[in-house]
Amino acid sequence: MADPSSNFYTYDVFLSFRGEDTRKNFVDHLYSALVQNGIKTFKDDHTDIPNDVLQVIEESSISVIVFSKDYASSAWCLDELVKIMECNKRNGQFVLPVYYYDFSPSNLRKHGPVFGELFGKSEMGKVKEWTSALVEASNLSGFGLTDPRYQEMRIKEIVEMVLGKLEKAKPTHHSTGIEHDKLGDTSSTLSQEKLIGIERRVQQVKELLEVETEKTANFALSSSSPQPFSWTYDVFLCFKNNDTCKDFADQLEDALEEQGIYVFSSDKGLAKDESVASEHLKAIEESCISAVILSRNFASDSYCLNELVKIMNCNEEIGQLVLTIFYDVDPSDIRNQKGGFVEALMQNKSEEVELWSEALVKASSLAGWYLNGTPKSHEGTCIKSIVDMISRRLDCLPSSVDDNLIGIEVHMKEVMKLLKLESGGVHMLGIWGMGGIGKTTIARAVYDEVSTYFEVSCFIENIREVSKFYGLEHVQKEVISRVLFDDSHLRVGSVDEGTNLIRDHLSRRIILMVLDDVDHKSQLEALAGAYDWFGEGSRIMITTRDESVLVAHNIMHNYKVIALGYEESSQFLRMHAFKKDDLTKGYEDLLPRVIDYAAGLPLALKVISFLLFGKSKKEWTDILARLKVYPEKEIQDTLKISFDGLDDDTKDVFLDVACFFNGMQKHKVVRILGDNGIRLLEQKSLLCIESNGCIYMHHLLEQVGRDIVRQMHPDAPMKRSRLWLADEISDILMDKTGTEKISAIVVDKMHNQDAIDMTNAFRNMRKLRFLHISRNFKLRFLQETTYLPNNLRWLTWENYPLKSLPTNFKANKLISLELVHSDISELQFGDKYMGTLRYLNLSFCTKLIKTPDFTKTPNLEELELEYCTSLKTLPRSIGSLKRLTMLNLGHCEKLANLPRSLLQLSLLRHLNVAGCSNLRLPRLVIDVSPAFPTFRNLVEIDLSAYRASSLRNLHSLDHPKGFPLRIVHVNMIRDIPFRKNLNVSYNILGPVSDHSSVSESQASQESID
Repeated sequence: MADPSSNFYTYDVFLSFRGEDTRKNFVDHLYSALVQNGIKTFKDDHTDIPNDVLQVIEESSISVIVFSKDYASSAWCLDELVKIMECNKRNGQFVLPVYYYDFSPSNLRKHGPVFGELFGKSEMGKVKEWTSALVEASNLSGFGLTDPRYQEMRIKEIVEMVLGKLEKAKPTHHSTGIEHDKLGDTSSTLSQEKLIGIERRVQQVKELLEVETEKTANFALSSSSPQPFSWTYDVFLCFKNNDTCKDFADQLEDALEEQGIYVFSSDKGLAKDESVASEHLKAIEESCISAVILSRNFASDSYCLNELVKIMNCNEEIGQLVLTIFYDVDPSDIRNQKGGFVEALMQNKSEEVELWSEALVKASSLAGWYLNGTPKSHEGTCIKSIVDMISRRLDCLPSSVDDNLIGIEVHMKEVMKLLKLESGGVHMLGIWGMGGIGKTTIARAVYDEVSTYFEVSCFIENIREVSKFYGLEHVQKEVISRVLFDDSHLRVGSVDEGTNLIRDHLSRRIILMVLDDVDHKSQLEALAGAYDWFGEGSRIMITTRDESVLVAHNIMHNYKVIALGYEESSQFLRMHAFKKDDLTKGYEDLLPRVIDYAAGLPLALKVISFLLFGKSKKEWTDILARLKVYPEKEIQDTLKISFDGLDDDTKDVFLDVACFFNGMQKHKVVRILGDNGIRLLEQKSLLCIESNGCIYMHHLLEQVGRDIVRQMHPDAPMKRSRLWLADEISDILMDKTGTEKISAIVVDKMHNQDAIDMTNAFRNMRKLRFLHISRNFKLRFLQETTYLPNNLRWLTWENYPLKSLPTNFKANKLISLELVHSDISELQFGDKYMGTLRYLNLSFCTKLIKTPDFTKTPNLEELELEYCTSLKTLPRSIGSLKRLTMLNLGHCEKLANLPRSLLQLSLLRHLNVAGCSNLRLPRLVIDVSPAFPTFRNLVEIDLSAYRASSLRNLHSLDHPKGFPLRIVHVNMIRDIPFRKNLNVSYNILGPVSDHSSVSESQASQESID
């Protein structure tokens, strides 16, 4: 049998699996990857295996169990599992579960019908044994494989973890089951990345911290608060040499060092003298954690007692963590100063006995491990628990922050302000933004700076994925285990139970906690449900892509992470693509193209830098060209996470924006798609609204959306839901191969050589919602009648070739209609009622002589008739447009008068009559009957090309509410004495009157009261 305290095993890995389930698809690939990395692996494929297979398990360092739906239908597999869990408990064998596809830890806990008939046919003793092993295994951290696309990635992660455990790679003792590397919002952990530009931000943070250090007493529950410190040793191990605990101490030291934990042992320098004692006391000060083994004869050794006094002082003064192990002694005997332990103490005649006694009482009051009469065979379990606890604690402490993190300074400064370290109370802070923007990186940088000011700190990564696969109970257990010294018996049976445990254990602790990648309010309710769950002075940081999660949890202080600017992106690329700060000669023209593609997204910059590093200029050009057509999978997968979390309706809105509406005015898009979906996408960081009112979706997200549509039918565009590539659209229209699958066609900026016959081209596209055809796309009709789908909501057809819309087109769902630059002469809706129409644009229709009956479009909000040079009049029905806010009649040269009903448009805000040279405006403006409300909401009127003499009567213009009115492009308007209650701002262009103080040809803007 392998010695559990040694590294001498026959096999590195024992691989247990159910062959019929997984051999061909997954296990063979995993086995090959393990072997290729020099890992000696025994694959139990149930063929030609030795009779002593259970002995092989004992002789393996690690067991990897691939759980699948039929695993528990095999008695062979279950017996192996029992042995594996026995080795796990007895000698600390590392066990790594892998859950294969539609299988999760909850299936193990339920052990119901999924395990077939085996349980029902087996002896009760066997069933109990199997069930116990299954439940124990379900509580171990592991890996899940739910999508075949991620199989290679999962295998790589498993191999890396195994290598780490075997110490064939650089030890990474600062890792736990829940905190594994991911490429999402972080480029990687800060200690592994080349991080640029952090100097200024870190200096600002340190300056802030220098001020705040004196104020951290607000955080403390006792008279002093822990101060940040650096250390030489991870653990100082204090114990009485040649006592009953010697073997235990040696095994503990070995186990710690196997995990890469740097230990200073109390038995260093066995023949202790004053110089050795001084060295030990200095080592205690320079250690992060002290582990004290209190044994029978501990109190008889003055050197041990002096070390304990020093340890307890460090605990009180600098917050050093102290772990106690009671070996063959009763903690109550130490606290109550009785029994053999105190007798050993009293053998010392030193004056320091009182000091020693006080230190012993303090140490005995700490939570720890109790080994009194514990069988030697069970000591390995205790050692494993101690090592795990120390590993977790070290993982919670700051990693070394690379001084080259790009653009972090401003982010850190703002987050530090929102944390309000100088104030008391409990504060929660949200950090949100799109995937790959750097939320986790920022949270980690701030965490590393301030974590040592707190009694307890923990950084819980990837909550979205972990809770989805393992359940919230698993995450709750991880949080609680960071607080408890010994979690070997911790069980979280339900979310409610976990909630109570978190509240009970954290309510008296000053904690800094980061909850990373939260995507649902239920996660916050389970992990940080209320402020009173945490001790006074605690701080909770949450990173998320979804702002609504923070709002729903009533988190008031939120920080949105925005993309890197041009200079920061340029610096990032120089450091990562060239591994130096200056730009290699000859690449100057390529760098802006890369920056434009990444658009400030750190994730994209990192991935692209990796692709470009060491490549020639030609290779750079080829890679950039490929990326525009085939985005890098690593980026796509990260960004697509947000899309996958949307409901079906919002997914449709996302795809519509990605394919067609990116860059359009928000109010126009909302008019077509509705407000709810746009608002949800904004909350989830999938788009934003720019200062000019336009919708902006990062072009890499746009690529993701378009790729999703393409991949639905990669080789059959006629079956896709949305079309935007002109060549594909041309083929479908020319061949009349359109189908009901097509819901949107947008073709722009395309010159086709030969005109396409459009007669009945849309006959089979009955579900078409959007149709946009640019003026450069040549189309013709061999017949005057054609077909347009009645489902159309948005119809934009520049250079529409017919004189009117098809008579069989109902248009009862139409929201937006644009027929600019068309040959249309009359737009008549006949008996059609178009109550959904909000926007009508017939600009540059130079043959238009008659507009429609507007009583059929009562909800129209914007009407554009600019450069309709044949239009002479507007119908009286225009007065029925009670919702009209914008009327553009610019340069309708033949328009001589406007109907009096126009004065009924009380919501009109923008009126353009510039260049209407035959239109006399005064009658419109000043001849207002008291029965009409006038233009009470008018904020802008364009009167370009009007002579001042024709506008003299504007002085009668009234604006009852005193709103500001902007009159643009008017010459010599300063000569007009406006009413005092009218606040008018205007532009003066060209010559001004002699008494004006404005010089000739100078343009200015002034206000008249």
